[in-house]
Amino acid sequence: MSSQVNENSQKCSEAIKRSNYNEQYARKNKVKILDVKEDQQETIQQLTTKVLNILKDKGIQIQTEQLLAIHGIPSKKENIRPVILKLDSNNYKTLIMRKRNELKAAGHRLVDDVTALNSALFNRLSLHPSIETTCFFNGSVLL
Repeated sequence: MSSQVNENSQKCSEAIKRSNYNEQYARKNKVKILDVKEDQQETIQQLTTKVLNILKDKGIQIQTEQLLAIHGIPSKKENIRPVILKLDSNNYKTLIMRKRNELKAAGHRLVDDVTALNSALFNRLSLHPSIETTCFFNGSVLL
């Protein structure tokens, strides 16, 4: 009986790992832009224009056709919430992420769209005394 429980536990752990990998892979071409101020009655088209203008101000030329989806995420702050950009290519995501520091100086933080499991792992690693830095690249947490 205990061997069956152990086997099922291993299968469950493997299923969770695969599920997390698949979910993270689906988020591969997504970027979160934090601290985007918006109007209460703002439409998706207005939000798209606003975000593209924010990017254009920093020299990032992304066309509307290169955006597959854009939407805000509910936040506790009333008029400031994260916006998810889903791009049609990882190349466009790389272009945007390379300008991360310039956008941060302008008041807009950029982060990869990571799963809850990867985010929790990232947080635990940042608290570990022997690990100086961690980063997220191409669907993987790197030390």
